[in-house]
Amino acid sequence: MRTFGHICLVMLFFAMGWAISATVKGCGVANEALDKTILNVDKNIYSYEQFYQKASQYEQYHNQLKDAEWRLRGLSQENGDRDPKYGSILSEIEGCRNMMYRIAADYNAMSQVGYQKIWKDKGLPERLGQ
Repeated sequence: MRTFGHICLVMLFFAMGWAISATVKGCGVANEALDKTILNVDKNIYSYEQFYQKASQYEQYHNQLKDAEWRLRGLSQENGDRDPKYGSILSEIEGCRNMMYRIAADYNAMSQVGYQKIWKDKGLPERLGQ
């Protein structure tokens, strides 16, 4: 009878250990799920800031593109494509367009995510590059 009691006690300790580990693991899973929701304040602030940052970057590259196009028109009227600056200005224009495309793609993808859409300021455009 005493051996049976010891076996039951050992089984009880194993059951308690399993229950505790399952509870801890379940809390970890629940915590990870909570981090991916709109209740995560840090993530929401980050999303809000990301919208502003992307819109600001897009505007900066847009202004740089306009400036480079203006400089290219000035060169074309003077010396055309013989000017040594011509190639670098064309590269700058292409780089600005590529960066604007990438920023707009990121911004627009963020706009499609429902919980991030909530945190976008109403003063920002719905989509970039339209």
